[in-house]
Amino acid sequence: MKPEISAPPPTDKAASQHAYRVHQVQSWLGNAPPPEQWGWELKLSLLQPIHTEDPVAPEDVLRLIFCRCTAGCTTSRCGCYKAAMRCSSACHNCLGECANGIPLSVKVDDEDEDDVENF
Repeated sequence: MKPEISAPPPTDKAASQHAYRVHQVQSWLGNAPPPEQWGWELKLSLLQPIHTEDPVAPEDVLRLIFCRCTAGCTTSRCGCYKAAMRCSSACHNCLGECANGIPLSVKVDDEDEDDVENF
């Protein structure tokens, strides 16, 4: 689903005011469901909205580890190597260009070569 640029989501304050109006109308209609059944949770004696039930990021992103190795990244002193992961461009010193980095593979098409020659 593509976001609609002409209809951006409401700001936090606008959404809060809308929630107040909806609550007022529902009160007038005699509907008083428990807030915990309608997107709110009780934390430290305060009702707080549940923003999302989805994870904050994909699992792969949450498992990313960044090392600060200064040489090689091929021993258990490297955080990435120790976690059985490859170094990435986010690693502090090696930037993923070490022996434990993700190998880059570039596939060149014959058509691409023709384009360069005819340019």
